[in-house]
Amino acid sequence: ANDTGTAADGWTAGDFLTIVEAGGTAKRIKPPAEIGIACSDETTAISSTGDKATIMIPRAMTLTEVKASFTGADSSGQYDIDILYDATDPTSASSILNTPSSYCTISSSSYSGSTTDFTGPATSYALAEDGFIVVNIATAGNSEATGLKVWLLGYWT
Repeated sequence: ANDTGTAADGWTAGDFLTIVEAGGTAKRIKPPAEIGIACSDETTAISSTGDKATIMIPRAMTLTEVKASFTGADSSGQYDIDILYDATDPTSASSILNTPSSYCTISSSSYSGSTTDFTGPATSYALAEDGFIVVNIATAGNSEATGLKVWLLGYWT
């Protein structure tokens, strides 16, 4: 995300980076945030539904996209991955995706899927510093896929 600015005096509120274009025009840009989560090992098949990984968000960020991938694909089954969030308690986390129609889905014989459909018509979701993300397997296909990785993409706020 970017914000046009007039001063190029260094950091501003929200830790923007300031870039000065030719002619002296300044533009403030929020640094990108990318968090990768290993949710399962590389060789054990994901055979059941339920929570697979919980992580703490190290710094407040605006989430703009979720991507998921497998090391080994399921030959004929679909996997639906739900992303849950709570600012203080992972056991109280609830879905931030517009479920059930907008899971991060990985189709059969595929290695990856992505979503940007957050709760409501939103195109982003605010995650608080020290909040918790829980990756939940909503549908486990035919129990063949291995090596689930989930990426949270956005920018630090």
